[in-house]
Amino acid sequence: MMHVVADTQSRLEPLLKDRVAWARRHGQPTWLTYQLDVPPVNAYQAVARAGGFAWLVHPGDGPIRLGIGQAQAGQWADGDGWQHIEQWTARLQKEGLDESWIVGGQAFAPHSSWPGVPGVFFAVPLLQIEQTATTTRLRIAVRILPEDTWESHQKTLTEAFETVFADSEPAMTVLPAPLEVRFSPSADRWKDLVSGAVAAIRQHALDKVVLARTATLRYADPLDIAVVLHHLRDQNPDATVFLIRWGERVFLGATPELLVRVDTNRQLHTMCLAGSTPRGLTPEEDHRLADDLLNNAKNRREHALVRDHIISRLAPLTASLSAAEIPSIKRLPTVQHLWTPVKGTLLPQVSGFSAVAALHPTPAVAGTPVAQATQYILQHEPFTRGWYAGPIGWADLTGQGEWWVSLRSAYGTARTMTLFAGCGIVEDSDPDLELAESRWKMTTMLTALELEGEALHE
Repeated sequence: MMHVVADTQSRLEPLLKDRVAWARRHGQPTWLTYQLDVPPVNAYQAVARAGGFAWLVHPGDGPIRLGIGQAQAGQWADGDGWQHIEQWTARLQKEGLDESWIVGGQAFAPHSSWPGVPGVFFAVPLLQIEQTATTTRLRIAVRILPEDTWESHQKTLTEAFETVFADSEPAMTVLPAPLEVRFSPSADRWKDLVSGAVAAIRQHALDKVVLARTATLRYADPLDIAVVLHHLRDQNPDATVFLIRWGERVFLGATPELLVRVDTNRQLHTMCLAGSTPRGLTPEEDHRLADDLLNNAKNRREHALVRDHIISRLAPLTASLSAAEIPSIKRLPTVQHLWTPVKGTLLPQVSGFSAVAALHPTPAVAGTPVAQATQYILQHEPFTRGWYAGPIGWADLTGQGEWWVSLRSAYGTARTMTLFAGCGIVEDSDPDLELAESRWKMTTMLTALELEGEALHE
């Protein structure tokens, strides 16, 4: 594969020299973008061995999108990040960036992120790869300042190329077992937390609130992140596998929930995913559980709150909008959900970024009313959610792209991983049932870590 690197560098050298000369002559930043077809790459190993910024999304029914390095980044810590991103992309286009992805996302609450991780973060990846079953397309995006040298950019590109095109390494055959598993809150404290939320709902302070738990796993030997990603893909074929990393810190998962997709013809797609039950051990039990879910008043009420909120938030942004009145069942490997697809057409003056801003957070990850539920979460959960349940994805410079809700996820390093699971609490929620739900919602990540069932003993 290294012949690809040498060939690409020889093509880029005169282009880099030309753009560096232009930037010096005009005294302002400029961009070099270049696209070419390359041999298939091992995207999971590339993001696993990346030393700096890396990003990946892999929908079950779509291409792998991979970003390595950052040509430019923007970060904010307030709730107006999606307005900032529109202004930021406009500046990038004014500098001469014509084609590119903008990748990243935000924390559940932008002002409450993990230490060292921005609340809102977007980047123009230096290397952008889209890989299907038959093609692999590489786009290179380089921002050049008047004081830059072409040699410095060539060195940075060489390091990024080596991350992507280095020979594949043998995968770890068995992931290490954790030394320790610690839940927050504990089982008893969690049930108290649920009971307190039910009391607040019955006192009409809220209609619904989504409370989360964590399980932190500590390892002596480092995890092979590429193996974890492969497990997530193999075990969750209909989910979207994602990863974003800032150096040693990694956030990854396999989410079932699309927040919003905006197509080139301004068609908008989203979904209501709320109300859950486990999968059955037999087909008969599976169908019985699904029927019980469809006919369960608590889950149907929870689902309706989310559906109505999505419709109300998108109605001012769309020329047309439609959603089924009765939910269907969406089956995943370990859980099944009530599911309602929502489709619409954005108004001409509305960008995809505005649609993301309007939808996040949905009642499926916060509750209703959204503002009060979010505040309740921040006051009562004994940990920081960070990017858990926040939007993560990509868009082009016009805002057309795809964003997912980062569920079934974990954050940490190769030696410490914190898993997240959330449960929707309404007035008739049962603390014991919510405890069980929090456990089986962690199964996606536990199974990917080769710990199916083992880490759930509290």
